Amino acid sequence: MGNMDDVRMRQGAQTADLWLHEVVKSIDEVFGEGYARSNPQVVAAMLAASASDFRTTMLTASIDRLADAIHTGLSNLG
Repeated sequence: MGNMDDVRMRQGAQTADLWLHEVVKSIDEVFGEGYARSNPQVVAAMLAASASDFRTTMLTASIDRLADAIHTGLSNLG
């Protein structure tokens, strides 16, 4: 496995770890210390929402880059 593959493999776990800690902190700030630990379904729902938002953001950025590339390519034709 190449170096970039190793980095990508670790990145997923690192992202999940970061999100988990941030979600727990956020939930406990809103509902009180220990609420996240006592309500793992809330943690799971927030993690799912975070992942969905991230996917949407990345997809939107990819579509924007593709649209710009198409526009540039078409502009160069004429």
